[in-house]
Amino acid sequence: MSTSGTTSIGEPPILECVNVTKSFGGVRAVKEMSLTVPVNLIVALIGPNGAGKTTLFNCLTGLQARDAGEVRFRGRPVSARSLQEMARLGIVRTFQNIRMFPGMTVYESILAAQTPRLRSSAVDSVFALPRHRQEWRAMSEKADRIIATLGLARYRNSIADALPLLMQRKTEIARALAADPEVLLLDEPTAGATVSEAEELIGVMRELKQRGLTILLIEHNMHVVMKVCDLVNVMNFGSLLVTGTPDEVRSDDRVRSVYLGTRA
Repeated sequence: MSTSGTTSIGEPPILECVNVTKSFGGVRAVKEMSLTVPVNLIVALIGPNGAGKTTLFNCLTGLQARDAGEVRFRGRPVSARSLQEMARLGIVRTFQNIRMFPGMTVYESILAAQTPRLRSSAVDSVFALPRHRQEWRAMSEKADRIIATLGLARYRNSIADALPLLMQRKTEIARALAADPEVLLLDEPTAGATVSEAEELIGVMRELKQRGLTILLIEHNMHVVMKVCDLVNVMNFGSLLVTGTPDEVRSDDRVRSVYLGTRA
């Protein structure tokens, strides 16, 4: 097991953070944090409340500027400073608090997530010129492929923000997939889910991995972490405590002490 952010599993990492630090006033929420995400694996970031997990996610995705350190994507430093810029690179995230487009159907929500990539002009749209029609046809077909992948066909024309929690979670993931990410960051995807709903989301993550996607997730449900993840990173007080396989992390005395609540 490693206590640094380096792993030898698989190919060179697709996403890395190196000595990332972020402070709020006099509080260092993230302290020289280093983490690697190997390609086409499901990697967990866990730790007690206040460990700095969401702050690190925010730094990785451009939502918050880091005070120090570097983020690398496919070995190259990332200078992007917004969610939109990161998405264009291939790094997309979801949020713990679901953010649906009010009043939109599942299908419309996935279409809306694709509109920033439209190349046709307002004139093309007004006069329904061939370029505009071709783009919208491609977007519609893509939306339906994503809907099929996530098992949302039954809810295609349902208002997304009126759906049960599980379907809203799936819709949020569907919108993220519409941006064609290479790395998908999921912030507590099973928060509030029942046991059966969590199992279904495990199936979604496995399917996305099978399709070549790399996933980094924050998760408090240890059953989910142990069942679906290839690697687990444990944060404590803003720093990386342990990196290892689920079995290695589960048996580590430090993890049991600071996270699982048992005496080392």
